[in-house]
Amino acid sequence: MIVATMTSTEIFNLMKKDLDRIRAYVVHREKELTRELRKSRRDMVSQAYDYHTPNADYVLVLRCLKNGYVSRLRFAFIKESLEYVTIGTVGGLKGIVSYSVHLLRRFAERALHDTSLPMRKILLKFTQQDVSSCLYSDGDFFVTACEQGICLGKYDKKRGVILNRTFVSIDMLKDSQMQAWEKINRYISLALEVKHEYGLYSDRFQNLLREIPVEMSLSIDEARSTLIMRKMIVQQ
Repeated sequence: MIVATMTSTEIFNLMKKDLDRIRAYVVHREKELTRELRKSRRDMVSQAYDYHTPNADYVLVLRCLKNGYVSRLRFAFIKESLEYVTIGTVGGLKGIVSYSVHLLRRFAERALHDTSLPMRKILLKFTQQDVSSCLYSDGDFFVTACEQGICLGKYDKKRGVILNRTFVSIDMLKDSQMQAWEKINRYISLALEVKHEYGLYSDRFQNLLREIPVEMSLSIDEARSTLIMRKMIVQQ
């Protein structure tokens, strides 16, 4: 069973053991969602499922787009630390990313305005934001912008895990913080449009990813405003 004292490598290896079993389960769910997508004539259908193995209690998130793209995410729950961990890619390297129950409840409260949702539904809505970008990082703490606000977190060097600790909605941001968020959000929206039209691995999308860090560089004032967020991370 995954426990809070495990390192990133230990969590990764344990989750890897469940991969084949989860794939077999997901195949049937994908077929159901694909049929639903055809009948509904919508651009996208998605669903989240609770799934248990001897190693972990999972939430599996599936999303099927009409262009054939399928997104598959799995989050393992760690009871002692009240967090959901998943395998993410940062800087081309795979690692463990954590989302605290506190963050997810804050997202439900501040963005969805519904605190009655089960955790799998909150994760489903949270992952539908699709693209996020880093506003600030000093090696220990970080702030990422997403579609409906910002996530505040820190890097657990002992475990080697990226910890997303809490969520702040757009309406809670100060003017200077809002300017920084709006600047990055413009490029997030553009990246989504290009990805959906040309595909995740298209030359056009990959070239855009290389250009965005240069184009969306924050001004000194915008960068300074994100430093205030560091205090907010520590206080959560």
